[in-house]
Amino acid sequence: MSAQPTHTTEKLLTVIVPTFNMENYLGQCLDTVTSISNISLLDLIVVNDGSTDGSLAIARGFESRFPDAVTIIDKPNGNYGSCVNAGLAAAKGRYVKILDADDYVDTAALDALLTQMPDTEADLLLCPYYDVYTDGSKTLKNKEIKKEGEMSLSSFAGLKKIPIFHARLYYKTEILRSINYHQPEHSFYTDLVWAILPLSAVKSIRVFSHVIYQYRKGRPGQSVTTSTRIAHYADEVGIRIYIVQQLSQSTFFSDYNRQICYRSAYKIIRQIYREVLVRHLCNNENELRRLESGLTPEFYDRIGRDHICGFIPYVRCWRAGIIWPIKVGVAMRDTFNSIFHRGRN
Repeated sequence: MSAQPTHTTEKLLTVIVPTFNMENYLGQCLDTVTSISNISLLDLIVVNDGSTDGSLAIARGFESRFPDAVTIIDKPNGNYGSCVNAGLAAAKGRYVKILDADDYVDTAALDALLTQMPDTEADLLLCPYYDVYTDGSKTLKNKEIKKEGEMSLSSFAGLKKIPIFHARLYYKTEILRSINYHQPEHSFYTDLVWAILPLSAVKSIRVFSHVIYQYRKGRPGQSVTTSTRIAHYADEVGIRIYIVQQLSQSTFFSDYNRQICYRSAYKIIRQIYREVLVRHLCNNENELRRLESGLTPEFYDRIGRDHICGFIPYVRCWRAGIIWPIKVGVAMRDTFNSIFHRGRN
């Protein structure tokens, strides 16, 4: 009798799909994941966050078709962070990926990544992704990192823009568990926590060219739409304060990890001031004051002199009651800088 081929039973990748009333998108999302050639490598966890539509029934259908690969967690509504926490507690894969229920993956690209995963031990895997628009067009998001292969922490810390969008990130599960990773619950925008806090413990990075994640843009009701952001502006502020507070208590693997985390935090804090001052996103000054009071002295010390120059002018302008129109370009930058330097003299 000829020898039978052996197959690994290790789950290489856990894909967590937080789901709330996504019956119009969930089927495509799960189909693109479960269509891979070797589904035994996959640990797909669908977390139903108290949906009132047909999302749970759709997920149950995939569970019945792929009982060894698909797990359903049905829980009361607790928002995105609670879904991630529930999924992480049940994760069996060597790596973990979050996939939003209204997005999907390129099946062939995911297949390609899974064939290479056994050959890497990196704590963080980075892949490019597509922005997918309502007209079907796509934009490749890969500006920051071009070269495939191992990437040092110093190189990552030295990037002009550190990529912190969750669509790119695949963390080793043991790294998340080593820092007792936990996301705030009952809040929007906790994906920022996922994109920043685990970077404190990452020791090694591997870049792949597989364009796996297909990120939908333009869907009504998305958390990134202006109307949703205005309605949940307090959550945006609260999550940013939470990140800064957690970083002040974090243990960093190296000074490069500290640079990466604080530069990333600087970016999302600066964004709040810019959008209030320039885009007029929200006029809630109490929330902006809450953000300012939540910034620790360590935050200003750690982000460095170069970044403070780009950050403080927004704060000074807000304190002075200066609001600028959205299209002022270089003039706005020069005015901010002149205010900053005048304030220092």
